[in-house]
Amino acid sequence: MDAFTAYRYYLTLKTHFYKPTYDYFKYNKKLLGSRAAFEKRNDRYFFSKLAQQKSLPSFILSNVCINPYAVMDLVDNRECQQNFIRWQTYQQAMAYNLRQDLNKLDDSDKEFREQASALQSGQLPPLFHRFLSNEIQRESFCLILWYLRLVPTWDAHLQGNVIWETMRLPIVRYIPFVKKSPKYLALLDEKFPEKVYK
Repeated sequence: MDAFTAYRYYLTLKTHFYKPTYDYFKYNKKLLGSRAAFEKRNDRYFFSKLAQQKSLPSFILSNVCINPYAVMDLVDNRECQQNFIRWQTYQQAMAYNLRQDLNKLDDSDKEFREQASALQSGQLPPLFHRFLSNEIQRESFCLILWYLRLVPTWDAHLQGNVIWETMRLPIVRYIPFVKKSPKYLALLDEKFPEKVYK
């Protein structure tokens, strides 16, 4: 892969996660960025180094969904490398990791009551706190949000909540990247048999 392609992947994924007007999936995974814009950049060297990274789209994804400004350090930064390793490790044992994360949640009835109670008072739900404190992983959190269709409910109750409004777009935009295999759905069915959020 060349530096220009690396730049386009970075620009496309960064835009997907942090600009409400662009959706990578809606635009059929079309890469953004022109050769002219790339040639005007002073950081082309970083994209040359980035282009040498194995599994480049996954490497960029694993970092940009957390930090949109990671490009300057993306290749040499130890944290970026660790993000990618953690992301890869989680993907390779996702069923196990999802089960572990689901076991950290209370039984579904109590979990629903806690979520509803927090939302009624305009507070962040316990599930969101678990994600913020890294008690559950991003992929598990996104799968639960998707499976229980929580985003519209949270949007309605958390209007004006700075934390939710700041983190909402990158979280929602990550959901399509998370695999939804029958094995993962079976684990979610087992944890949330009602599949109803009240």
